[in-house]
Amino acid sequence: MTSSFATDFLIPAVLIFMMIGMGITLKVGDFIRLYEQKTPVLVGLMCQVMLLPLLGLTITQLLTLPVDFVVGFLIICFCPGGAGSNLITLLAKGDKALSVTLTAISNFLAVLTLPLLLNLAVSSHYEIQDRPALPILSTMLLTALITTVPVLIGMKVRTYIGESRADASEKHFQNISAVLLVILMLGIAIKNRSVIQDSFLTLGPAVILLNLAALFIGFVVASLFRLNLEQRIAISVETGFQNAALAIVITTTFLENFQMALVPTFYGGTMFLGAFLAIAVFRTKIFQVQPEGSGLCSSTKM
Repeated sequence: MTSSFATDFLIPAVLIFMMIGMGITLKVGDFIRLYEQKTPVLVGLMCQVMLLPLLGLTITQLLTLPVDFVVGFLIICFCPGGAGSNLITLLAKGDKALSVTLTAISNFLAVLTLPLLLNLAVSSHYEIQDRPALPILSTMLLTALITTVPVLIGMKVRTYIGESRADASEKHFQNISAVLLVILMLGIAIKNRSVIQDSFLTLGPAVILLNLAALFIGFVVASLFRLNLEQRIAISVETGFQNAALAIVITTTFLENFQMALVPTFYGGTMFLGAFLAIAVFRTKIFQVQPEGSGLCSSTKM
């Protein structure tokens, strides 16, 4: 995988567009929910910030992967939830409000957690002479510029255009963002098809396992805390649907390692397949109709 106009400019631009779109959909209540519904929010953040990196580390230990792939694998696990997770949660009949809250908070937390965890992963897996330069403060600043700042801009736009227009534009932003991201990833995949073909047998099973295991663990952990069905679905999707565009920006821009960038490129495609599988499963009658006393609540009809 080599540097290109797409990796250097288009993907960061799409990421910023997605973050602005997320900001437009955010309300003050999305952050107040952290205090009003502590348990589901904290469980979701625990799955994303703690359990997902541990899952990624476990998979890399079980499978034999080159060191660049290992670090790329961990980076996708360090990244916050992707903006598309909100739409996937809605389609899967999950708790969209919880999904939006988790996506927003995890993206704000990533400004601190991502550079620190990234530095730890790089220092643990490379010899000193081979380590990519990764100034923590500069990485924090750049992460904020492509995630937090666009979200804040989007929130400001929301106050300017009004609640009704912002709510009406939400689905359009999500659909356009998803389409742009898929097109860009397909373009990168086609341009680097020979490298991807050579790496498919190594990376393919690993990223599929990570995605499906993340979806499963998110649902199981939420179930252990006796959250309702809609909350379990939201946490499952948030755990398995990461910000692949941010991971590609980090690997190609911050670390300048295009071999490492193959992992989020693979995962970006895989997580959409996993998301469609999750939608199909969570919309089945076995999930939507629960016996009384099960502790689950059925999702509202779309």
